[in-house]
Amino acid sequence: MQSPEMPPGSGYGSPRKSLKPIAFCAIAFTTVSVIACVITLPLVYNHVQRVQSYMSDEVAFCKTRSRDMWREMVQLQAATGFPEIMNNRTKRQAFEGYNADPVGSSPGANGLAGPPGSCCT
Repeated sequence: MQSPEMPPGSGYGSPRKSLKPIAFCAIAFTTVSVIACVITLPLVYNHVQRVQSYMSDEVAFCKTRSRDMWREMVQLQAATGFPEIMNNRTKRQAFEGYNADPVGSSPGANGLAGPPGSCCT
């Protein structure tokens, strides 16, 4: 039979004593982290909601302002006769130095061959 008392230094009581501070620290850390989450989560949610509301107001203001500016431009064009000026514009001439082949034609169909050794000779 074993004796109810363990001889000193046998190691039976020492691991239990060494785990108590670690368990206390773990419980303290868990408690602090839960309290921090309970406090900060509503604060962060409130901040995000305020930022979203502010941005929504700013977008609405921007839309209204751009609509008003567009309306002013249309009124200004109607008052100055700007569309008639736009209709009197003439087209520019095409650049003659640009010798591109028409779409669908074979390379070199415009009479110009590419440089020697190129794919279009």
